Amino acid sequence: MSSANEHALPDFCQLSVLLQSFFWAQLGCALYVLGHGLPLDWSLAGLVSIYSGWLSLILVFLWCLMGRLTQVYLASTAIGGAAARSGQRLVVLHNSAWMLLWLMGIALSVLLAQLIYQLGSSRYLPLLPAGVQQWPFLLSSALITAVLSGSLLRYLYVQQRWRHQQRLQARAELHNLQARVHPHFLFNTLNTIAALAEEQPQHAVAAIEDLSDLLRQSLAPRERLISLAAELDLARRYLRLMQWRFGERLQVHWDISSDISNDSRWRLPPLTLQVLLENAVLHGIQPSLAGGCIEISAVRRDEQLCLRISNPMPNDAIQSDRATAAHTGTGTAISDLRRRLQLLFARPVNLHSRVSADRYQVSLQFYPLSPVDGND
Repeated sequence: MSSANEHALPDFCQLSVLLQSFFWAQLGCALYVLGHGLPLDWSLAGLVSIYSGWLSLILVFLWCLMGRLTQVYLASTAIGGAAARSGQRLVVLHNSAWMLLWLMGIALSVLLAQLIYQLGSSRYLPLLPAGVQQWPFLLSSALITAVLSGSLLRYLYVQQRWRHQQRLQARAELHNLQARVHPHFLFNTLNTIAALAEEQPQHAVAAIEDLSDLLRQSLAPRERLISLAAELDLARRYLRLMQWRFGERLQVHWDISSDISNDSRWRLPPLTLQVLLENAVLHGIQPSLAGGCIEISAVRRDEQLCLRISNPMPNDAIQSDRATAAHTGTGTAISDLRRRLQLLFARPVNLHSRVSADRYQVSLQFYPLSPVDGND
């Protein structure tokens, strides 16, 4: 089924499009001047270069305006539900828009060429060399513009399709990665709730509420981002479930100031911290009879926020080779999370781990409000 985003025109308002258009225009200028043979007529070259530059500037402005109007129309049809009902109409609109852009360039080139000819052939402003005929001049301008603008539009079209395919592949990969984020602790948590129902019914009700919130977030849209405060609340719910499961073996220490947690600029996909905390519980608390303390902290580093989660290392990991120990606690979940964050954020996201003394630490560094796709 066709979608409005699939048939949207490229963003012609970008500086890169203007620079590409200017380059193609100057290329056409060179071809036209060389077509008159050697030696080069530098006055003609300068005149045609100025003409080509203004042509590219005005043409990109009109393309930008045309693209914005098309976006407004596609948005209105999408809101009204027409996009889903009439995909064929979107295809026709898309093809017609590209054809109109091409014809717009040809028409503009003829108008400017006519203006240049009228000014350049007058005795008051003799810019054009003698012998230049009006219709060959206009026809050559139209043909060169048709070829070059058609080539540029074709390039932008292929580039747009490639980027659209890249977004679709990234979204498919993101959905695949998100499918693996569903809590592995589901069955253990249900067993814990069953035990609490007999001994502490009030805690069982709270555990069910926490579990339902976690599961609701795991089924949320894949590209959605939530505030750091909401993500920390989910992390606390998960750790509360784990504390009911492990009892006094699991201790938690939080070191996150309210200024950081309440800052709306910091956003993450749901259950990001849950993956890291689950890894800490699985490899730091569960193997040890004595248990230990999981520490969660957050500090600002220049423009970035650094979240750290550390857990105790089991005795066998401490005594093993350090290189092997550096990988203890990592696995598919961590690598999947790293890839998921890379797909969601435009700016670099660093997720790395290290071993310090008898503790394993994972650090997540990210910039504020830099998603490729997502909202609250």
